[in-house]
Amino acid sequence: QKLTCTTPALPVSIKGETTHSYVEIRNGKLPGLKDEVPFLSYANPPPRPYNISISNIASRSIDVSWQPGGSFWDHMTYTGFRLRWREESSSSWEHEIVTGNITTTSIRGLSPNRLYYFGVSGLNEYQKKKQWQDIDLYGRREALEGYLEGPIASISGHTITFDVAFNHFNANLTQNHGSIDGRHNIGPTGIDSGEGHFGLILVGDANIENCNASSYCCDNFDYESGICKDDSTSYTCRVTPYRTDQEFWEEGRAQLPGIGKEVELFNNMYAIDYISRCGPSLRLTGSNPRLRGAAWYPRQLEVGEGFDTQFTFGISNPSFRCNNMDDVHTRCRSRGADGFAFVIQVEKENSLGGEGQSLGYGGINNSLAVEFDTFFNYEELDPHENHISIHTRGWRHSNSANQSFSLGHTNAVPDLTDGTINIRIKYVPMFHESELSKAAFSASSYATYFFENADYPNGGMADWGIGGLGMMYVYCENLNDPVLVVPLNLAATLRLNHGRAWVGFTAATGDKTWQVHDILGWNFSSLRLDAEFVDPVVVNGVGAHSCSGSPDCVHF
Repeated sequence: QKLTCTTPALPVSIKGETTHSYVEIRNGKLPGLKDEVPFLSYANPPPRPYNISISNIASRSIDVSWQPGGSFWDHMTYTGFRLRWREESSSSWEHEIVTGNITTTSIRGLSPNRLYYFGVSGLNEYQKKKQWQDIDLYGRREALEGYLEGPIASISGHTITFDVAFNHFNANLTQNHGSIDGRHNIGPTGIDSGEGHFGLILVGDANIENCNASSYCCDNFDYESGICKDDSTSYTCRVTPYRTDQEFWEEGRAQLPGIGKEVELFNNMYAIDYISRCGPSLRLTGSNPRLRGAAWYPRQLEVGEGFDTQFTFGISNPSFRCNNMDDVHTRCRSRGADGFAFVIQVEKENSLGGEGQSLGYGGINNSLAVEFDTFFNYEELDPHENHISIHTRGWRHSNSANQSFSLGHTNAVPDLTDGTINIRIKYVPMFHESELSKAAFSASSYATYFFENADYPNGGMADWGIGGLGMMYVYCENLNDPVLVVPLNLAATLRLNHGRAWVGFTAATGDKTWQVHDILGWNFSSLRLDAEFVDPVVVNGVGAHSCSGSPDCVHF
């Protein structure tokens, strides 16, 4: 049975709102059974969205949320939304995206410490084309042809300068003070608050400078009077003879995970003699043999969409060592060991690797390390006693400081033990061919492993066979010209948590050679860039990639 219907005349809008046409629905066999409902509305631009808000504020991204405007029937006219944004200095919209019928998304790739204006308008589109279903992780897609657009609702928001910022280190700064902006919402990738200051997790022998077993330090210690000033922001720190695995807050008392480190508000302490100020450096190891320490930011940070981090370190107080030949001291040198590393890992929040040549990261699963090695270990195939190298064994194996697992290295750097050194590390999820001809570019033979591992021998995909290849840059002293550039697909190399991982530092000393490893300042920002995506090649016969069943299959 075929049902036909003649639509009524186009109604007249009243005060900007469309009058819906009533349609009578009648049962053919029972003519008395009928109903009259506002079942028909001609296509019109949707009303202005309302209840627009921002949340999860970071240095390069802000989440925007809204609700569709109008009545229940008006809500049914929305098929998507257009979002626009501009900086305060611009008089017109500079950027825009279109989303499907969602009410929260992330505006990414913003500039740090800027005021932005955001606008949201509704779209009414003809949805017979399949393109309206082609949305990405953030709900984005192309606008459909012939769309009708409604009025714009707007709001402003200010990005922060850095996602992580430590201008110095003291006991207070090891504590979790939360996000800078309290507005929060569950975003597209599961992030439910903005960035701010979430403290540090200190593991093993890592600690704040001047926090030791023989005495307390306090943040507001005055060297002239020899007392700690009473201040609500002042914390004390000491090393204790017992182990503790307590979390950050417990009735005003804070325990740092690791071995015997205790931080407490000064106002909660009894009368104690203080002899020094806590900090100003983060001490990964002291100058003693067989030490290893790690410091992790407790909030996982977005790394898969790119990041830019800078830090200053100082290596000092090295051991003095001589070789013995026929009972005569020869080749005496005052040079310590072993070095430290900037590490990205998804093992656990208090991971710690081996001592000595492992630099505190060797043995950590699902990790990548940028090592700053100051000691020549021939058994590890080190290229030189003073070098920078990027190490990973992917997500299937624990990391190793052996040079066989380096993606690339350089020794074209100043003496890493000479004074304070400024470092910048940047990862972008896109490949720039222009870097291939530059002296800093380095791709070891081991890097090709990630193009041929996993299910590749069975006709499947290798780790770096999916998505697009990116690049990691390392800068030393000159923060504009890199000393090392390596190819890398970070999201495919590690099993990230929706693009996020724990980020921090590790260090270690040797059995007969040692030194102090200090981090003097650190900042970090997620770049929130779109990765270049390349569709997988046809494998296993026909169609898109289908894994052969091996446990090593690439993770999607």
